[in-house]
Amino acid sequence: MTATEQLKILRLAGLSHWLWKPIKVLIKTTINFSVFSRINC
Repeated sequence: MTATEQLKILRLAGLSHWLWKPIKVLIKTTINFSVFSRINC
């Protein structure tokens, strides 16, 4: 594995981590909202 390949993998990992964060927050918010609306009804 060359240095440029390692850099490419690191960049991809960083990007997926950056994309995964808001997705996780969105999932958590959706779950919390569905539980909250169930309690209200």
